Amino acid sequence: MRLISPSFPSAGFDPIWIEAAMLLAALPTATNIFVIGQQYGVWQERASAMILITTVCSVVTVLLVLYLIKSGALPAQLFP
Repeated sequence: MRLISPSFPSAGFDPIWIEAAMLLAALPTATNIFVIGQQYGVWQERASAMILITTVCSVVTVLLVLYLIKSGALPAQLFP
């Protein structure tokens, strides 16, 4: 079953852009959620806890994604 049509523009992306997008997806939550929560006075503790948890988890995910990219386990063309 093909999810993306052959005319989908991602088929023409340079592999470096696909790898960069995968690496960005492995990064932790941005700290702006805490700033916005503090500005509006809501979910400050939850936002700070989420930033801490995702930062700790990103150590593993970033290393894993880098390893998978370097080893060739992640294809350079996601939609062949």
